[in-house]
Amino acid sequence: MRESTALKKLSSQIITTKPQGAWDWASEALGVRESSFFSSWVTSTNILSAEKQHLVDLLTGARQLVTLEDGTETTALKAGSRAKFVADMKEKFGWGPDEGAGSVRDKGSTTRLELIYTTKTRQAYGYAQFQEGNDPDLLDAFPAARFVRGGFVQEPRQYHEDHRDEVRLKSDIAFWVSMNDPEQGGFGVPYPPFGYNSQMDMIDVPRAEAEELGLLEPGQKAESPMLDFTDQLSHSVGGLTEEERTALVEQLGADNVEIKGDRINWVGGKAK
Repeated sequence: MRESTALKKLSSQIITTKPQGAWDWASEALGVRESSFFSSWVTSTNILSAEKQHLVDLLTGARQLVTLEDGTETTALKAGSRAKFVADMKEKFGWGPDEGAGSVRDKGSTTRLELIYTTKTRQAYGYAQFQEGNDPDLLDAFPAARFVRGGFVQEPRQYHEDHRDEVRLKSDIAFWVSMNDPEQGGFGVPYPPFGYNSQMDMIDVPRAEAEELGLLEPGQKAESPMLDFTDQLSHSVGGLTEEERTALVEQLGADNVEIKGDRINWVGGKAK
């Protein structure tokens, strides 16, 4: 289920080319960012399409016919590791070896391509994790989550360190979004990744522990965070084309949202 949800999330994103950097993208409406497949300063549809297709192939496990050295034919995965993504993109667009360390501003650098691969895949799976973790039955058993560090980072964000290992209800959207603050390099959503190159994650906490911590009373119904989160998707869509508007509605579920004038509003109780 998680793989299919991650695939749906990534597949539904519209290739969006704008000559703007990360901070400009961070100021875009959440609905625009969530429905777009973009990369800072990249204005080539071909580049973004190739990157997206590789990641879609990764999630679907797509295979291709290959010929071995002895002339026999077999099938192999079209997409795989981060290293293969980097190599394939460099080969496709003729990007040579990095000069020096390779800057994230250089669209063909290993550093930037690795960042794209890691961020895009983690965003897709983070969204799937959010959806899965808020299934009514699972939410009742695991109504809270612990904010944890899942790996080493050279320069951890201080506000992440300040809340590391903290347990909060999943419905505490204000907290989870604050840990993904766009002004701190985050993405403004209540699920991982919590910013570029962030190793912070959330792991389920069972009801018994949540009750012991005083987050819930015994027998109290766990509130779903879905409505609070999707309320934030009520934004202007005046800058979107008809195709982009249609894709956004499909991503969120036609029964859940409606567009009135130049605004998209949440009208359902649960994202599909």
